[in-house]
Amino acid sequence: MIPASFDYAAPSSLEEAITLLQAHPGARILAGGHDLLTQMKLHRLAPPLLIDLREVRGLRGITTLSNPDFLQIGAMTTCTEIALHPEIRTHAAALAEAADSIGDVQVRNASTIGGNLAFGDPAADLPAALLALEASILTQGAHGPRHIPADQFFIGSFRTALESDEVITSVHIPLPKTGQRSAYEKFKNPANGYPVVGVAVSLLRRDDGTIVSCRLGLTGSEAHPQRLYQAEEALKGQKASAAAFAAALSQGVAGLKGRSDLFASGEYRVHLVTILAERALTRAQAG
Repeated sequence: MIPASFDYAAPSSLEEAITLLQAHPGARILAGGHDLLTQMKLHRLAPPLLIDLREVRGLRGITTLSNPDFLQIGAMTTCTEIALHPEIRTHAAALAEAADSIGDVQVRNASTIGGNLAFGDPAADLPAALLALEASILTQGAHGPRHIPADQFFIGSFRTALESDEVITSVHIPLPKTGQRSAYEKFKNPANGYPVVGVAVSLLRRDDGTIVSCRLGLTGSEAHPQRLYQAEEALKGQKASAAAFAAALSQGVAGLKGRSDLFASGEYRVHLVTILAERALTRAQAG
């Protein structure tokens, strides 16, 4: 289908992009365009102006920074770049796996981490990994920069904490501690590759197998990506084992509602959360 008519701008600076957002209510940022352009063609979105960020420098690339130690991923970095980057694969395996599971090669070459997060899809892969890895989303707007923890960024179905004049600039992921591993598991819709449910895990344990901390990020099951706090707390101090995982997850999914649609019932989605979380925990435990 052909989208409604719109204007196009390609600013050369972040400041110019923010000024355009302020001057044109309803304008949308164009990053990779995979999600946005699809919705426009379906006439679900009709922004009056698209603001293309490809000419803005400093928004693409992956670097390791110190004090504190973290990985910085520019908002315009593609899913392919994330999936293949050696530092991401080593220090944030769950994110590399989530990025590599998205769509096909063409989709991964176009999709960006900033666009993926800003769109707020309740069944996107990357949010689950970023939640488990305790990432932060950095933004810039008319009132200055913000540093938004991932567990405060997703607030509803296709709704995020972004203000109308804000642009995502980068994502920060703390480097893992010794003994900390992560993994991502998903059950995907065979038609489009989106997760019916996806679960990411970051697990820190001692040499004797005692779990020091665990973070579980969930996508696809609920109205927005979220953490499984109850299961995380139940696992703390336990010896890593299949029995411990099953017991903690039984508690952790008790409060989930599970969204129903053409692809799966809410009850089935909650069931998948348990299965996929157990798989991800087992892989993270094995290192």
